[in-house]
Amino acid sequence: MNDPHVESLVYELELGEGLAFNYPPPLDHETEHFALRLDSGTLTVSMKELHPSTRSARERVEPFLHSWELDNDLRYGPGTLRFAYQKSVVVDRNPPSSGTHRSSELEGMVMATTFGSVRGTYSRATYPAPPSSFVASPDVVTLWNRFQGYREKRELLSAMAYFCLTLLETRSGGRDGAAAMYEVHPEVLRKLGKLTSARGDQATGRKFLAEAQPLQPQEEQWVEDVVRALIRRVGEHAADAPLKKLSMADFPPLP
Repeated sequence: MNDPHVESLVYELELGEGLAFNYPPPLDHETEHFALRLDSGTLTVSMKELHPSTRSARERVEPFLHSWELDNDLRYGPGTLRFAYQKSVVVDRNPPSSGTHRSSELEGMVMATTFGSVRGTYSRATYPAPPSSFVASPDVVTLWNRFQGYREKRELLSAMAYFCLTLLETRSGGRDGAAAMYEVHPEVLRKLGKLTSARGDQATGRKFLAEAQPLQPQEEQWVEDVVRALIRRVGEHAADAPLKKLSMADFPPLP
């Protein structure tokens, strides 16, 4: 091609067991850089900018798609919604003969999906819109990967949660700074720090304690809920979204 331009990218919607759609209507969304349409399990992204290569176009689009995916992971559970790249449609704006030449660049194979199958935990009549106040920043991805490590039993709850807490503190100059930057009541962070540092036994504790005191099931669930909320809060802060202060009242009461 003499003057290639990526006209559109095509992705296939893949669903995990936590989410299902009952033949939803098409979803249209537009950003400064591209417009997208999700219809019958196929996402078509039409580029507004000039992109001479598929790689360039994907680098523009896929951070946005990853934020969309992670937003739903936080809402419904890991892996509930994914966009698998299928092909690009490339236009030659200066073809050797008259007219405009189009071609498709395929990658990989179309994956089987559960589109149209109402077997998930959450069944929706419409597609979830892309998040307008959440960005999967590098810190969000780091925190989510650690949370996933815990969910997959590759690390302890206390170690994972304490890492998340210290990341927020490091980014903001300490615990008080984290409370102010991310609009979290200091008591939430104080309690999280206490449960992940001063509780546990030889199998579950982040550090050795002379007197073992394992977390109770309600406390474990509370720590999970708070970590998930903090991951979302970091993504909201990255999106410069207005933040409503998180407090102890936003989480189940502790015993």
